[in-house]
Amino acid sequence: TSTEVLTITDDDSTTATIGFPTTTYSVTEADTYVTVTVERSTSFGNASVHYDASAGTANSSDFDPTSGTVYFSSGFTTGTFLVHIKDCIEKPERLLLD
Repeated sequence: TSTEVLTITDDDSTTATIGFPTTTYSVTEADTYVTVTVERSTSFGNASVHYDASAGTANSSDFDPTSGTVYFSSGFTTGTFLVHIKDCIEKPERLLLD
């Protein structure tokens, strides 16, 4: 008889980084919503992250503050949420995310 060695590498890491692929979104007065993308570093398992879009570099006269949860199903690495842009913007504005 012969003996063979089989090595199994564990690639089911449950540690993931979640963040924004870009932190700046430009909108104009004609835009009604901006779609914000959230990414995670692994597609293993289900995950969720809470978001809170509130006044910072823009204020509530520019957009409607919103919050919620982005859910990632197993196998997916991106999710999105919408921020309603008010039509009172007179010049291009930027929404900055941290």
